[in-house]
Amino acid sequence: MRHRRTSPALYLLYASPFSKLTAPARVTRPTTLHRVFRLGLLLKAVDGALEFGGGLVLMFMPSTAINSAVWFLIRGELREDPKDLVANLFLHASTGVVAAHVFAGALL
Repeated sequence: MRHRRTSPALYLLYASPFSKLTAPARVTRPTTLHRVFRLGLLLKAVDGALEFGGGLVLMFMPSTAINSAVWFLIRGELREDPKDLVANLFLHASTGVVAAHVFAGALL
């Protein structure tokens, strides 16, 4: 009896870690590079989900809440040094974000 060759699509199905099928004998364990690649894909998916959630929150959050959050985070620093460059940049940037928060939420 002649052995049938499996198609590349079936090979990928067998090689998937989520498959409940038993792998053919020729499939080897994933290499370190393959594991790093899959980890990168997982991190990219998590990043995309967080970015999407942040965009939704930003889109529906009122402008006053954004200003209040930024002010809450930098008020201690501005009390110590009112001319602090980073704190003033955050404060200035928050006013720009407030002006375009719906666009920024849609972009994210």
